[in-house]
Amino acid sequence: MNYSFCFNSTSYITVFRCIVLNCVRKTLKTYTADFSWLLWPLGLDFINNGFNETKNGLYWGSVVEGIPTKVAVKLPPQEEPYKAWGTVYGHCHAHVWWSEHS
Repeated sequence: MNYSFCFNSTSYITVFRCIVLNCVRKTLKTYTADFSWLLWPLGLDFINNGFNETKNGLYWGSVVEGIPTKVAVKLPPQEEPYKAWGTVYGHCHAHVWWSEHS
């Protein structure tokens, strides 16, 4: 896993960025990414926690155990936002999918 930490001593913000390997599988021309490893330990869920659905991914921000937290899941750009239960590209509670041609 490639990762980096960055700390801003003025705003007291710590940023953790990572590239995660082996959490995406391909079946024919469809990709499915599993984010349960990230969401569930934080008590989060793409649908029940109201992640912001965009053309480039899913985003969320709130407080987890008293700590202001932001989660940004950046995905391959699409023509429309990743929607819950979308057909060609979309997401469920902890997974995201997209087509090779979308």
